[in-house]
Amino acid sequence: TPVSKYSETIFGEDIVGKRVSEFLFYNIRKGTKEYRDLKTVFSVVFGSDALQFFGVEGNLPNKVTLPDQTKKGEKTLKLSYSALYDQDDLLERLMCTAEDVTESASQLKEAEEDQEHYKFISEIMEINDKEQLALKIESNIQILFEVLEDFVSPVSDTYGLDHFHKRLDETIYEIRNKIGKLETLKWKLSTHFSNLDNLEKEDKQINPQVEAASTICDMLETFLNYSSCVNQFVPVNLNFNLSFTYIILEKVEDMEKIFKNLFEYVFLVREVDKIDKESLQSVVRVAKLYPEFERTIDLIQQRSRLLSFLLKGVGEEELSSSYQNLSSKVKIMPERSRLTEFIIENNLIEPYKEVLDKTRDIEIELAIRIDERQKEFLDDEGYLLLLTDLMNRFVKESEEGEDKYLPSLPKIGKEKIDYFQILGIMIEDKVENPKTAKESIIKYTFDVENLLRGLFLEQLTKEKALPMSKNNKNLIRFLRDNIRSEDY
Repeated sequence: TPVSKYSETIFGEDIVGKRVSEFLFYNIRKGTKEYRDLKTVFSVVFGSDALQFFGVEGNLPNKVTLPDQTKKGEKTLKLSYSALYDQDDLLERLMCTAEDVTESASQLKEAEEDQEHYKFISEIMEINDKEQLALKIESNIQILFEVLEDFVSPVSDTYGLDHFHKRLDETIYEIRNKIGKLETLKWKLSTHFSNLDNLEKEDKQINPQVEAASTICDMLETFLNYSSCVNQFVPVNLNFNLSFTYIILEKVEDMEKIFKNLFEYVFLVREVDKIDKESLQSVVRVAKLYPEFERTIDLIQQRSRLLSFLLKGVGEEELSSSYQNLSSKVKIMPERSRLTEFIIENNLIEPYKEVLDKTRDIEIELAIRIDERQKEFLDDEGYLLLLTDLMNRFVKESEEGEDKYLPSLPKIGKEKIDYFQILGIMIEDKVENPKTAKESIIKYTFDVENLLRGLFLEQLTKEKALPMSKNNKNLIRFLRDNIRSEDY
């Protein structure tokens, strides 16, 4: 078989005499649709005519991502195929051309994400009730979190095909009804449903848990991207309840247990971040003999991706990125018989060491950071008090003089100053009384909004802080910019 000289540069090894499964498709995992399709094509294509080849060519991978030992990262290859026929016009050989597109693939992905972002923003701008939209997105994301947690739970191995199929159908039906006429979002979600026919009937070559979890992950990622666009207009609060921090910490601990079981009890390595070359060689030898290795890697990949989503939902972007990196790296690991020291180190140990470094003292720090972010989400009382603080600034400056560190206030007469002072006292009294708080908050919010709108109309219009609402991020920013920083 002809092999170009450049192939050794691309693959980092001499591939003469080797099968493509050994150097090109070795990390396409059993149980996935990609593996089944590849195996099916290779079983029927040789000895077939041109028509049959064209019919199945689309099931061959057009792109693969492989570990890159030279750069200690990943390499993306674009693949194309040419059929070579014998004298009877039957396919005798299949020539595969691989092009290194690592750099351009990264740029293309970034461009596609920018285009998707633009389409989402364009759709959101056309919606009048953005606060209701934010609630709708929050609700759908919560649904997907719950389904994904079920699909990657410790008992997911006991589920049959029917469980995944039924839960997916119910989830998709519910979400389609909830998103209504959000056509751009609806179209993007539909691209994730293309593989669901794999779960229509039992197929021993397909692992339903892997396929179902992957579909939910893709849907969740789309919703999180959409929510970040909505968040540019109104706040999207993904910290659904007080136990959310506990759930994340529980998942972090579960991940630590998986690694501890794998390294300490299977590989006999006590500290992951102190593995030397000799220990690494031993780890590879044991991993090749460990029958549960592939399943363990699947668990790490799926649960680290879930953690990435959970952390992104509460604004932990840096930590989310570390778990996403771990998920991506282990996803392209091959089956255990093809493991090498480089793959174990680059795709398992190093990404987890990064996670370990960033999760030290997480039990204390995460709760503090999430609590600080939650303060940005105002309830009705918090919003009224913010409005009242700006109103009270007029009273304070009438007594103590202008605050040189804040923007100047509009000039008003003594009569209005006195009214502001009385109103401020009444608001404080009524809000603190449980019997009158709810109705008083609604009434006084309306009153103070009208007062401040009249005084700051020009500035509010310029800052795009209208209409006045607790969910108008521009308004909240304006109010806080006009109040002493030590208070907010």
